[in-house]
This record gives sequence, structure tokens and C-alpha cells, in this order.
Amino acid sequence: MPAFRRYCLLILAFAMVNTLHAASVQLGLPLPTAHGESVAAITAALNIAQAAHVQRVTIAADWPRIQPTATTWNFAWLDAVIDAARARQLQVVLVLGPAPKWTVSYLGANPGPAEVRRACPVTSAYAAYASAVARRYQQRVTYYQLWERPACGTLLAMPKDVYALYAAGAQAVHAVSASLRVIAMDPGDLNLGWIADYLKAAKGSARADILQLAPVRYTLSTSTFAWRLQTLRERVLPAQSPPTLWAQLPLTPEMPANGLALAAQALICGVPELTFASVSDACVVALPSPTVLSATRFLSPLLAKTWRGWAQLAPNVQGCIVGDQRDMRVLALPVEDDVLHFLTAKQPAAWGVMVTDNTLTVTPAAGSATTYTVRGPLPVAVTAQNSVLLAGVNVAPSAAGQDFRPAPISASSVSLDLSGADPAGIHLLRGLSGGLFNQYTHAGRTVISTVRDTAPWIHVDVPDGFLFYNIARVPVEVTVQVLGATAAQKSGFSIYYDAISGMANSPWQWIAVGPEQVYSYTVRLNDALFSNKDGYDFRLNMGGSTDNIRLIGLTVRKVSLAKK
Repeated sequence: MPAFRRYCLLILAFAMVNTLHAASVQLGLPLPTAHGESVAAITAALNIAQAAHVQRVTIAADWPRIQPTATTWNFAWLDAVIDAARARQLQVVLVLGPAPKWTVSYLGANPGPAEVRRACPVTSAYAAYASAVARRYQQRVTYYQLWERPACGTLLAMPKDVYALYAAGAQAVHAVSASLRVIAMDPGDLNLGWIADYLKAAKGSARADILQLAPVRYTLSTSTFAWRLQTLRERVLPAQSPPTLWAQLPLTPEMPANGLALAAQALICGVPELTFASVSDACVVALPSPTVLSATRFLSPLLAKTWRGWAQLAPNVQGCIVGDQRDMRVLALPVEDDVLHFLTAKQPAAWGVMVTDNTLTVTPAAGSATTYTVRGPLPVAVTAQNSVLLAGVNVAPSAAGQDFRPAPISASSVSLDLSGADPAGIHLLRGLSGGLFNQYTHAGRTVISTVRDTAPWIHVDVPDGFLFYNIARVPVEVTVQVLGATAAQKSGFSIYYDAISGMANSPWQWIAVGPEQVYSYTVRLNDALFSNKDGYDFRLNMGGSTDNIRLIGLTVRKVSLAKK
């Protein structure tokens, strides 16, 4: 079976921030990339998708194959694939791109395939191609995705050039018919700064109808995923006519439980249509994947059920409302690493649901109770259209989500907490690539040390309650305490941080000589966004130092508050 390109498919069922509409819980899967794939191979993938009970499939409208030259068009293969999908009652999303070589003005004489695939085309050629595809399929296909995820491996361009390309494609599709839906994809991990800039740049018919979120580049926790979605709705999306939100979720053999947890959190946060995709930048997921098929099997009891909203059912218990008056489903996740358990009752009000610590107990009106273990800080979703008995209290569901906002920190500064127990402290993230620092005790002090060549970075997470998505541009000062270097210009650092305009570097700072001395260096950041965009807010980067950084303290201070 050939490799399959990762695309995504997911619809959030509300058009306004606080307005919810009934929708079906649906699932989508990607199809082969169609870059040279035969119609037979793609049809085989359609059969897999149909067997997995998905409702939608994503297909690459392979531009080099459709328009190999400026005057040559070839739609026969895509006609056959779309007709095959429709024959299986599968809805289609067409991904527009990547560009053929002749549409790119800056490529050399003999570029490699990867270089061509991530090249940014001339916008006029892209608009003509998007218009031709939309005109041909407007009666058969409603959704048109402007590109793959605009990451360096799929679209090597500055954000302003990506926005211009998106605008050209959106205008071309909308000009064919106002009923067609255009999808724009975020670079990954709910990049709030990128999304805010895109929405500012795109107006009217040049703006996509659907913003597709991609929490797949790094493994987000369910609470972080929910918190970013809430921040997106409250602080980034326009108050009037915001785009609909879609998302794609990671589901791989290496992390099945995380993907299923995010799927449940997506349902709870108002995302009734899901797709699963690979985490890697290679954008490849193989079908049939046992992990994907397992997920669809355990999600299938909810598929095609009416999704009506979400609710805070009790302290630390969130739920989504799915089904009709005669059908209740309790979703406990995960009881096992890659298993979601659904419990069904015909009379939902006759069921009692008790949640204590990590235990879920379900008691029917007649019969014995069943107890499940909920592993880790994962949510429990209780689903029904009418009210649910929870811990003996009749709770009426409402279209109001859980408040994921962390407790606000009023202090003017926060400091490093190595124990990880203080939610108001700065935490170091050990699991990120290049950040497997050493921790030891030296002269009575706890020391955090980089590891030259293998772990040259110390990743830092500033608590969200102190500063998150700093669009107001409150300046901060980062004070770094380190042990001295063994010789001049042997050890130094810069701060690589989440800035308003993207990830940025502070000026280089050499560490003074004195291996047993403590030195403090303060760096002012006037444009720190701190949206935890790449899994952290900033990192200490040792660059080409020959001595490791030996960190003993960190403080982040809001300058505007400190001066009052």
C-alpha cells in the first residue's frame, strides 16, 4: 500500500463565538496524495475509508498533474476519483496545490522534487488553477483547502506571501460560487499570532470561510488544546462573522492515547467533526493503520449522532451533548491506552454518573453499578440531549464551555520552580527536542546544565496566568542567573522566544569568567508574545559555546507593572 499524505478534515459546528448549531459527529481520513497514484490505488483507499465509517475524505487536487503546462489540463483522473467517492456517499475536500515547476519564478535549473513541492507559485497562476478546479467541481465538491499546512516542508514562504497566496485562491473560488467553502490552514499547534495576522490581512471574499487548526506538530495536552481554543475564540477571532473552525488531531501508533484524548477534548470544546493525521512534518500516514481503524471503531457509536453543544457538568467534569431524547452515551477515556468506552442507555435520566478522583461510576436505574478508571488528568464526557444525573444532582446541559483559563497571577514577576509543583512558577520543559538538560547539585545549589552538541537548549514555560498571548505588547525583562565560564568567550547564550512576529532571538550574551561565581544578566523583550507556540515560551540557546550553560535561577518581570 503506498504512502498516504496527511490532510485533515474537521468542522466546528458554530458560526459565531457563542452561537452553537446542531451538527452530526463525523470523522474524516486523508486519501493518497494522488501525486502519481493510480485511480485504482485511490479507489482502494476510498474502500478503506468507507469501511472505517468516515463521512469525508480529503483528496489532493494535484496541480502538476492537472496542469502540467500553462496550456495543458488533465482532469480525467480526478473526475474518476471524485465520482468514486460520491458513489460511496463520501463528501470530498479538495486540497489545492502544490505548485508545478513552471509556476515558480525563483527555482534553479535542476531543483529537486522536495524543493519544487514546497515552492511558492506566482499568485496569478494559482488563482487561475483554483478557479478552474472550482468551476469544474462546484456541483460535486463544496470544500476547497488552499494548501497543505504552511510549514517549511510544504510551503517555504514568508507569512505575508502565504497570506497573498491564500487571498488569491480564496477570491478565485468564491468568484465561482458564494456557496463554496474555502479552508485556510494554520501552520500548526494553534499558532495564535499567525492566525491573528492572517485574519488581519484577509478581508471579504479573500478570507477563507474555515480556519483549519493543526495541533499536531507537538503533543499538546488536552487542557492546553482547550485553553488555546478558548483564547482563539475570545481574543483572536473577529466578533462579527468569524471563520468556522476545523482541526486535525494526531493519532499514531506511538501516541494513540493522546490522539484519542484530544478527540474527546475536541468534542467537548465544540468540534463535532474529527480527522486523524500523522504528527511528523513528513505529512504521511499509512492506511490501513491499525491505530486509525481502532480509533474509528471506538468512535463509531457517536458517529452521525446529533451534536448540540457542550457543558460544564460538575467541578472538574466536562461534557458534550450528543444524541436524542432516547439515547445517552457516556464516554470515559482512556480506560486502556487506545480504547474509548461508550456506555449507552435508552433512558438517560435514569442513569447516575459519579466521578471521584480517577474513578467513573455509572449506575443504571436497574442493575449493578459499573466502575471505570480514568487515567491521568483526562476529561470525562457525559453525553445526552436532556439532563443527566451526575453525583445525584440533576444538571441541565447548556451551551457554555468549561473555563480553561488558568488562575491569574497578579505579581509583577515569576521565578523558576524546579519542583514543578507551583502553578505560578516558571517551569523547564525537559521532553522537547534538544532540551534533555542535566540537573545536579553543586556547592549546595541546584544547577541546570545544557549538554553541548546533544542538548544545547533549555526550554522554558512561563505560566499562562502570568502572561499569555501578549498581543498588548507588555514588555518583560528576563533575568538569567548562571555560574561563570572557565575562560573568556567560552560560554554564552541568547534567548530564543515566542515573539509577536514569530520566533526571535535576543542579542548574544557572553558569560563572565569565574566557575564558582554567580552572574546575573537581564534581557528586555519588547515584543514577547508568549503563546507557547512551539511548545515553550522561550529557550536559552548556548549557540557555539564550548562551555555548557550552568543555570541556577530565572525570573520574568513585567516592566510596566514593576515601574508603578
